[in-house]
Amino acid sequence: MKKYILIVLAAATVLLAGCDSNSDSSECTNDEIKADCADGKYSKCVDGKWTETACENNASCNEENKCGECSDGDEKADCKDGKYSKCVNGRWEETECADNSSCTKDGTCGKCQDGAVKDCENDKNNVGMVTICQDGQWSEKKVECPSESGKVSCTADKQCGECLTGDSSKCTNDAENTGSAIMCKDGKWGTKSEFCPSQFSCAMTDACYQCYFKCDSNNTCSEDCKESTCKDACKKNEACKKECDTNNGGCDSKCGACVNGNNINCTEDASKLGSADICFNGTFSKKSCKSIKRIDVSCMSICLKAEGPDSCSEEEYDSVCGECQNQDDLICVKEHDERYSASYENFPYPYQVVKCEEGKLWLDGDKGYRACASDCSAKEGYDACLQN
Repeated sequence: MKKYILIVLAAATVLLAGCDSNSDSSECTNDEIKADCADGKYSKCVDGKWTETACENNASCNEENKCGECSDGDEKADCKDGKYSKCVNGRWEETECADNSSCTKDGTCGKCQDGAVKDCENDKNNVGMVTICQDGQWSEKKVECPSESGKVSCTADKQCGECLTGDSSKCTNDAENTGSAIMCKDGKWGTKSEFCPSQFSCAMTDACYQCYFKCDSNNTCSEDCKESTCKDACKKNEACKKECDTNNGGCDSKCGACVNGNNINCTEDASKLGSADICFNGTFSKKSCKSIKRIDVSCMSICLKAEGPDSCSEEEYDSVCGECQNQDDLICVKEHDERYSASYENFPYPYQVVKCEEGKLWLDGDKGYRACASDCSAKEGYDACLQN
């Protein structure tokens, strides 16, 4: 009986010795792995037993429940064209930078999109200055608003506008050479035409001006016009005008700086012939007074103040193109003479000889005018008039 009991106990001991004390382990082949990856850990067979093992390099689990190639959330400094590599579910994925930001020089996503601007402020010349995004970073110093159309001003909401405040476009003159144009205010173009400041005349842009005015009377191109940007359109005067007409989408016209025909700063040469800064195409340029008077004239002094001639002191008189050329001899003038008709309203006699002094025609007795009974344009009539 005792012998039988010993045999049973020995068998039980052998059976107990062959059992694994860890109930979760299973027999396996070394280095074998299970597709049970979770939270960066997976089962790997070590010494014939399944062992919980961390993924290498702290990699995250992928969608196949295996260790991936990267740790979720990791990013590569390989940013290009606003995209970079980001680890998602254990795999590198091309990802767009947040808020469409551009890449920095370091290969990371920046804070802004290249070309974006903010905090627009006008300088003393109404030119908009902004903080601009370059290489994904906001610039430290402000720069001019980027614009293909030239300098622009800031809008009321601190953005770069479409035009320079005070600028003008699509200007047209009325019969009195007063310009009206679309004006730029607060960096934006208006919707209706307004009178130009000080009712100045329009000024065509340079290229258009050269073409428009340099086709000669025979409708052929002058040499200057042939060299202009409008040379192909200048084969005929009408074609040239059409090309440069602002209403046909040609060259633009802006408010000028003066009224066409006005003149200032007249000076005389040795022959007492006047030249002045004459307004043409809305711009002052030095020309002979003959270009607007049609005859040679000397300079005269006038008061240009709006309040009238009595409002000027002696120093405030301006020198402008006069009515005639100063000379010692009397001038024969007939009624309605186009050369001088603008100098007076009521010509007192059909023919008379008058004195030109200080650039003016003097019709009063103090300067010695004489009424003529007959035409004084010929020498005989002139001499007869002086003898009366």
